Amino acid sequence: MVDMTNTVGDLGSNTSEDVALVQLMLRVVKNAKGQPYFSEDYNGTYSQALKTAILAFQQDQKLVAAKTSAAAGLAEKPGLIGPDSKTLTALVSQLPAELKNIRIAPGTKTIYLEGNQSQAERSAALIRSNSNLNADFREKVAQLVNTMYKNHKIALNVVPQTGWRRDFAAQAEVSKKTNAGPGESPHQFGRAVDIGFKDFKWVAGDGAINTDSFGLDTRGMPEARRMELWAARNAIAYKQLGLFKTNKPFDYIHVQGFADEKVGWGKSLAKLLETVSPAKAKWSHAGRVADKNVYKIDPGLGTALSVGTSTQMWNGAAPINKAELVKALNAKLTADPNFSVEKFFGVTPPPAVSPADKKTDTKTTPAQKAAPLKEADVKEDYIKFLQKLIKTEMQTADQNWDAWVPTK
Repeated sequence: MVDMTNTVGDLGSNTSEDVALVQLMLRVVKNAKGQPYFSEDYNGTYSQALKTAILAFQQDQKLVAAKTSAAAGLAEKPGLIGPDSKTLTALVSQLPAELKNIRIAPGTKTIYLEGNQSQAERSAALIRSNSNLNADFREKVAQLVNTMYKNHKIALNVVPQTGWRRDFAAQAEVSKKTNAGPGESPHQFGRAVDIGFKDFKWVAGDGAINTDSFGLDTRGMPEARRMELWAARNAIAYKQLGLFKTNKPFDYIHVQGFADEKVGWGKSLAKLLETVSPAKAKWSHAGRVADKNVYKIDPGLGTALSVGTSTQMWNGAAPINKAELVKALNAKLTADPNFSVEKFFGVTPPPAVSPADKKTDTKTTPAQKAAPLKEADVKEDYIKFLQKLIKTEMQTADQNWDAWVPTK
C-alpha cells in the first residue's frame, strides 16, 4: 500500500510528502479518455488543479455524486483523500504494478520505490561481519542500515572495494588524486565507510522510474532532491547514532566514526608509527609542504631525519638528505665513541688492518672513520637501509591499523 500518512484536499493536512504522492498517482492513472487526471509533474504543492483532479477521479469511481451539491449517500468527502479512504484504495488499485509500493521520506520531495528488505538485511550483516572495521564503528553503521530501512524502506549499501577499509597500498593509489597519503585517511583505520543508495529506484515527475547509483548522481536527480535524501540518511547517522561527516567538500557518501576537528592526520600517523615501531624509532609530524604532510624519524641516532611524505615513505623512496644524515652521524659519534656506523646500517665492518697488511696490501679497506664524517662517506647502502627501514615501519603501521587513535 502507498505510504500516505495524512489527508490531501480542501481542509486537509496537505503535507508536501502526501501531496506529492497524490499528484503522482493522479498523473499516472488515466480516465476513460486515456488522459491523466493530473497533468503536471509532482512537486508537493497543493493547488486547485489537484483538487479538481481528486474530485474528477472520485466522480468517475462513483465515490461522490456527479454533482457536488447532491450530498446524500456520499461514500467520500468530495475533493479529499486520506490514508484510510476508499478514494486511496481505488487509486492504488489502478496504479501500474511497479508503482504500487511508492514511498516518500518526510522532509523530501522525491518519490521512490520501497527497497528490498532482504538486501538491507544482507547489507547490515556484511558490515557486522567485516573484521577490517573497528568493532564499535561497524556496529553503528549496521544500525544505520537497519534504521534507514525501518524508517524509510531504503536499503543502504557500502560501496564495494573502495568503500570499506583501504590498506596503505590502496590509499597510495588514491593519493594520486588527493592530498591524503597512506595512513592519512580514516579509511585506513576501519573508522570510515562510503555508504549510499545502491540501485535506488526513484520516480520522475511523469512517473518514469530511474535506477540510480550509490551517490544518486547518474540519473539526473535535481541537486536539491539529492541533498534531501542525504539529509534523511544523515539525520539517522549523525543525530541518532553519533557518527560523523567529513569536512571534505561534496563527499556526501562518506561516514566516519569521529569528528575531523579532533584529528591531525600527520600527528596521528606519526603517533601510530612510533607506537608500533619494530625499530623503536621516534616519529614526528614535520608540518605540511606543498599541501602535503611531511614526517621525521629518529631511527636511533638521537637526531630526527626528514623523510618526506607518507606516499614517499610507503613507496620505499623516502628522500634522505645526506647533509642531514652526516650531521646526525657525527653527533652520535661524538656522543658515543663506541657507536659503529657500519653496525648501525647493517654493513659488515672491514677487517682489522695489521702492520704487515699495510706494507703488502695497499687496497685493504681502512677502518671506520671517526667524526667528522663528510657527505662523501655516506654510502648508498646507508640510504637504502633507511628507506627500507621506513617502509617496514609503514607496513607495520598498516598491519596494526586498529592501534590508531585520533591525535590532534
